[in-house]
Amino acid sequence: MSFLRPLALSPAAPVTRFLSTSPAVQSSTEATTTTSSSTTSSQSLEYRVSRTPSAQLPIYLLAKRGGNLKQTR
Repeated sequence: MSFLRPLALSPAAPVTRFLSTSPAVQSSTEATTTTSSSTTSSQSLEYRVSRTPSAQLPIYLLAKRGGNLKQTR
């Protein structure tokens, strides 16, 4: 079940910039490496969400009575 494991985190610098309250100045090389790594990680995700009979994404959070009663919360 490797798909349940979290992805490896990038260096701590972007995390501290994200959590800081002051705006950070980012160089163009850091921006390109950040976007390329996020693009790579988004392409490597492997999961499947089943669609409803009307080809929509499911929004139900809770299923009761064997699955025939679906409730949103």
